[in-house]
Amino acid sequence: MIGAVKEAAVVAALAMLAVSAPLAAPEEFLGVLIPRQETNLVPTVEGRLLRVFVRIGDRVEFGTVVAEIDDQPLRREADQARARLEEANAARAEAATKLAMAEDALRRVNALIQDQLVARAQVQNAEQERDLARSVLQMADARVDQQRADFARLGDRLANAKMLAPFSGTVAQRYVNPGSMVGPQTPVIRLIASERLWARFALPLDRSGDVRSGARVRIRVPDLGVETSGTVQQVSSEVDPASGMIFCEAVVESPARWEGPPLAGQTIRVSVEH
Repeated sequence: MIGAVKEAAVVAALAMLAVSAPLAAPEEFLGVLIPRQETNLVPTVEGRLLRVFVRIGDRVEFGTVVAEIDDQPLRREADQARARLEEANAARAEAATKLAMAEDALRRVNALIQDQLVARAQVQNAEQERDLARSVLQMADARVDQQRADFARLGDRLANAKMLAPFSGTVAQRYVNPGSMVGPQTPVIRLIASERLWARFALPLDRSGDVRSGARVRIRVPDLGVETSGTVQQVSSEVDPASGMIFCEAVVESPARWEGPPLAGQTIRVSVEH
């Protein structure tokens, strides 16, 4: 759903059109097509933008790679993290071997003390060696866990160097070009779900009884010569103070085989089907 700030901008623009633009016919109401789903694709990693695979107006499917950030610095970090993980695993294996040896030594000393062949002090020394080896192994385990987490985190960052479309839609804006430095605060493209359009239209107060939720409407895009249908989903219960109009929203049925410019943002004329 579009954000509150942009929603307010759409309402304001529609209000201005409603009070200034002449209607094509008395039974038609002025409106605009809006996407019900849109997003600015922002990278989660910092780096140099290597490639952008889409242009404004391109249709993309869910999961399509739309842009790629140079991942060579991340790969070097991942290689270093892998080396640290291998070292930690080796240290952990050595600590486990030493603990096994200390436990075996303690078992032998305990067997000898039963035959009174060693002093109690030797048993205590063996217990201390076992406890020390156990502590070293615990620290080695913790280091392995930390290095494994670091390596996994870098793997996620590497995967995120490829920016994927979160839903199927149309590229509405391309903000930066390859070579630019980007990061979590830098939008790269704006994607709108072009098949999920809504029609927002203004209804004069004296025609407020003409439209109800569930009503079928005819939607015309004069500038593109496109016509389609829709179903009213929402009718405002309040009058917009700026225009004195009531705003309605309808789910739009996408025009069949439409291959023209994006429909979102287009001014429309809406009439109620009887």
